[in-house]
Amino acid sequence: MLGIVALALTAGASIAPSLRPPVALASEGLVHSWVLDEDSGSAVGFAVAVPTGTSPDLLPGSHVLDPGADAAPAERRAALEAAERQRAWVAAGTVPGADGPHAPLARTALLDLHTATHSPDGEVQAPQAAPTGAWRYIWPRDAAFAAVALARTGHADDAVAVLSFFDGVEVTPQGYHARYRPDGSVAGDGRAPQLDGAGWLLWATAEVTAAAPPTEVEDVRRRLADVTAVAGDLLMTATSAPDRLPPPSSDYWELPETRLTLGTAMPVLTGLDALATLHEGAGRAAEGAAARTRLGEVRDAVVHVFGPTWPREAGGRHQDAALAMALPPFQDAALPGAEAAWRLSARGMARPAGGLAPGQEWGESDYSWTPQTALYALAAASLGDDAQAHDRLDWLASHTTLTGSIPEKVGPDGGSAQVAPLIWSTSLVLLTLAELD
Repeated sequence: MLGIVALALTAGASIAPSLRPPVALASEGLVHSWVLDEDSGSAVGFAVAVPTGTSPDLLPGSHVLDPGADAAPAERRAALEAAERQRAWVAAGTVPGADGPHAPLARTALLDLHTATHSPDGEVQAPQAAPTGAWRYIWPRDAAFAAVALARTGHADDAVAVLSFFDGVEVTPQGYHARYRPDGSVAGDGRAPQLDGAGWLLWATAEVTAAAPPTEVEDVRRRLADVTAVAGDLLMTATSAPDRLPPPSSDYWELPETRLTLGTAMPVLTGLDALATLHEGAGRAAEGAAARTRLGEVRDAVVHVFGPTWPREAGGRHQDAALAMALPPFQDAALPGAEAAWRLSARGMARPAGGLAPGQEWGESDYSWTPQTALYALAAASLGDDAQAHDRLDWLASHTTLTGSIPEKVGPDGGSAQVAPLIWSTSLVLLTLAELD
């Protein structure tokens, strides 16, 4: 077991951030492990990336490594207590799809979400995108989706704690930084700020507020007031030009952009809608009306520029998985022409193993990406197309790792690739199952 810990803690150290790295699976999953500190005689907990090819022994109903019968009493006691905390956490909420064929996928996703958003001793933290290499940072988008998944599964207080991470982090006039370290500092790797982060954080704040028990709503608003204000100011400023279109910005592709992309325009619309809802719910009528008016103006401008075919770039021809963001649950109703375009778009993004690529112009020709596949599953469920949603969930469930976790990619041979669990995909699967419920 100590060998597993040592290897896992160094796994991915040589993986440099790159758009197209050699695609190999760097981790099977994420677990908590407890080892004895011989100096103090107490047990110390670690979050451990499970090495490729390893199927670890876990305590029942948890993602906590079983220390074995020969472990020191303090080590075994700490592991048993951690496993009980995870089981109690799952039981305190809901398991989406618990009565259906995807119950195992949902339970593993919940355990992955808990392990990523809680330290071994139970403290809530913003989740890193994945447990190894260049993914061990906190993306605003991924954290926002994790927060909504937490709230939808009955863990609203944890969701608030995740979003509170962004209270006080450095923000630029162009948006939140692409990635942050767990201590809140900027990753500083040259990636441009991304305007979509503000939209996703506002969307998550509105969703988490709506999911809170009625007696706790005011406290949630208070705890997330600064995030709401900062992200709201970013979007209102970004859409203040006469044409009301936001400026070009790096989006989830994380490339420099000279033209507005759907991956920025859609989260901006989603965020403005959430901002209006948050103001209205807090009794700020004037601010709510201003945000609602701006939302209508930006929506009209976006529909004019991107509709009816909804390409990735304004004036472009090729489509991108962000097309799903032009549909429910991110928009109140499908934007004009977006549903028809979305239904046709998957053919150009299909990959050999059966999943989707991020877009029709994406450079990789062989690898399926689980977040985009799961995003299409969520859109299908939100549109009432349960058959497509289940088909995509079936595919995701059949391409998990040895720990049952969802990897970032699936190779042309059907094998897991890159890292696991990817928290964006994990969260999207839970949201899809909750929508189907």
